[in-house]
Amino acid sequence: HTSNRAMLMTLRPALGAAALPMAGVTAWSAVVDRANVTSGQEVFVVGCLGGIGRMAVQIARMRGADVAGNCSASGHGEALALGVAEVFDYRAFDVAAQRGRFDVVVETAGALSRRECAALLKPNGRAVYAVPTSLTLLAAVVTRHKVASGKPTAARMRGIAEAAAQARLVPKIGRTVPLAQAIAALTELDTAGTP
Repeated sequence: HTSNRAMLMTLRPALGAAALPMAGVTAWSAVVDRANVTSGQEVFVVGCLGGIGRMAVQIARMRGADVAGNCSASGHGEALALGVAEVFDYRAFDVAAQRGRFDVVVETAGALSRRECAALLKPNGRAVYAVPTSLTLLAAVVTRHKVASGKPTAARMRGIAEAAAQARLVPKIGRTVPLAQAIAALTELDTAGTP
């Protein structure tokens, strides 16, 4: 546990340290451990501007993948700035038009079905789900569909810490508030959806 404590101490000074572990660990599990993304692969991230999606985009790009993704139309410019090469509006996304295009689909939003994810994949492609359903859990046992884990491991935390220290993995911070205002800010996030 000493190595985990040392890695967490490395992250502590960064403003985004609190945002990295959960989203970062799940994205790392999806991109590195489950999909084993490699250089030159085409990766599609569903929900590319969400917490896990944003991390998955950055980790896939660190590994040399070409990344496409979907988000709201208003996030198009932000997704491009993050490094998403091709951005689709999730409301108008046509699975059939992208059939068989991707080596990996990272489903972070629970927006596409297992069947839709499978349709996007090349013949030997893999889909990884950050929001598992009973069907995706069952499929993960017998098919090329996998489920990401949010469980911190030494390897995941080390990868996240190293990438963060090199500014290659950067969370989005909506705003910071004093601890005394944390409950009000979390309530606003829950009710209004604004950070």
